[in-house]
Amino acid sequence: MITNGEFEIKMVAAANKKGQVLPPCGASREFTMQLKNSKDIEILVDNYGTIVKLKDLMPYSYS
Repeated sequence: MITNGEFEIKMVAAANKKGQVLPPCGASREFTMQLKNSKDIEILVDNYGTIVKLKDLMPYSYS
């Protein structure tokens, strides 16, 4: 992803060892908030297909 020269992310999905979808950790959220398209990044937050914008998960981010 980012290490291959890309500089934008459209969507993030994280899962635990059991395959359950969960929101990404705080460090991952802060990293993605530093990307120039951070306000448009979508986050899959559960196994039911609930999607929220990263800016809604990080209303008081450092950036």
